[in-house]
Amino acid sequence: MSVARVQSVEVGPGRLAEPSARGPRPWIQTAREFLAVRDEPLTYAIGELVPAGCLSLWHGEPRVRKTWAGLELTIAKATGTPAFGLPRFAVDAAGPAAYFSQEDAAPRVRDRLRRLLAGRRIEDAPELLHVSVHAGIDLEREDWQETLARDVRRLGLRLLVLDPIRRFAASADKGPSEVSAVTAVLRRLASQAGVAVVILHHDVKPTRDGRDDRRRSHRASGGDWFAAADAPIALEAAGAATVAYPEDFKHGLDPRPFRFRIVEAGDGLLLAGDDIQAGTESKDIDLQERILNLLAERPRISTRKVEAGMKGVSNGAVRDALDALMGEGKVDRTEGPKRSWLWWVGAS
Repeated sequence: MSVARVQSVEVGPGRLAEPSARGPRPWIQTAREFLAVRDEPLTYAIGELVPAGCLSLWHGEPRVRKTWAGLELTIAKATGTPAFGLPRFAVDAAGPAAYFSQEDAAPRVRDRLRRLLAGRRIEDAPELLHVSVHAGIDLEREDWQETLARDVRRLGLRLLVLDPIRRFAASADKGPSEVSAVTAVLRRLASQAGVAVVILHHDVKPTRDGRDDRRRSHRASGGDWFAAADAPIALEAAGAATVAYPEDFKHGLDPRPFRFRIVEAGDGLLLAGDDIQAGTESKDIDLQERILNLLAERPRISTRKVEAGMKGVSNGAVRDALDALMGEGKVDRTEGPKRSWLWWVGAS
């Protein structure tokens, strides 16, 4: 949207010329006039997770299952089923949704789609589900911007996933001035068409010593993605699971973090999710997964043997993880010899 440039003309000390009848319209309103406008309430394409008419950013390091998450969101919206199997991510009504990929080959996308639909026991792909693979979309070209806006309106899309954004714009990893031109296109598309735009993007690699003190939502590569995103969600690997951390939502409280894993369901696959406690780190979840695997193989072993099996982890961290698993009812214990605890999987 172009903004009229207002010029002031000096006509004397401390005085400005009156606006010309042919000049720009007044740009200042009274608060009463401003608040008289009744805006439409915020709605969600995916309950509490993906706001409609907004730009969502799902980001993380390679191999944290970003693509799986993008497909899950698209299928959830097109089929009207909860995302990740969690009731709080329910879909009010099925709506047209599209998954655009310019990275994975078409056979891989087809295989994943078929298996995720089969996991939901859906034999025929719903008509509301749309796909575009390696179409050569370039968000920096005006003709593609117009084509995309036209097709989003033609299909009435309620959710659009772009995977990954760096394949749709050469400047996606550059500085704020370059990235802002791309985010402006996407924000305009989201607001004008009312579609939830979900961007899948990668994080900047941490420093050489592996430390990264930035907030999760600041780690996405490029200089304007966090500022432009209404709903940033960081994905982190935790063993066989992926932990999703919604952070810094603009339009409301951040949803609680959750994790999901890929599980077999008949002839297909499901992304099975479960809630985690706020403040739980992915490294803690990874440690708990390792402990559960150890106890599944060697039940009723002592705390000391559990500690010995978790190489590279402090004894205190192992004991904290055991206590957390105990509190969740995932492990149980009994007193062993020499006042030690013996642990196993599952409550007694």
